[in-house]
Amino acid sequence: MVLIIAFIIMLMALGILCFAIFALIALAVGAPYVPSSSERVRRMTVLANISPGDHVVDLGSGDGRLLVAAARRGAHVTGIEINPILVIISRAWLFLKFHSAKHRVLFGDFRRFSLKTADIIFCYHLPGKMAALERQIRAEAKPGAIIILNAFPFPGLKPRQISNNLYVYVVETPDSK
Repeated sequence: MVLIIAFIIMLMALGILCFAIFALIALAVGAPYVPSSSERVRRMTVLANISPGDHVVDLGSGDGRLLVAAARRGAHVTGIEINPILVIISRAWLFLKFHSAKHRVLFGDFRRFSLKTADIIFCYHLPGKMAALERQIRAEAKPGAIIILNAFPFPGLKPRQISNNLYVYVVETPDSK
């Protein structure tokens, strides 16, 4: 009985610690964890028209559910996440589902990673981050790359398509600007 009580107390302490880490990260970087629903993930992958071999990057990949959906369509996926607990969860989920080293989740701020190899970029961030992301996309993303934003559009670009609060952009070639 004492072991059961000690185990329950340990689980509660772990839960409080995880909550504290999530809250501190959200306060420090202004990026709370808000997972997309399964239906939303499905819509995003359909809009992206993912093909086998595409390199899909999810900026703020959370628990990895969008990465898993893209990998199921044959994409090589890279998640970038600032919450270390979510990095561990999504790495484990990808490994258990695919047993492949071609899928990866990186720990850190997405602004510190290059987007040059991405064919498709997903992002679900608050409006305050969108101007910086727009600048990074304009500077780094390759022509023809598809950008899908969940809920919040870029402030300075017109989306090619809007569907249920999902904003689709295609990076222009220098000739089309």
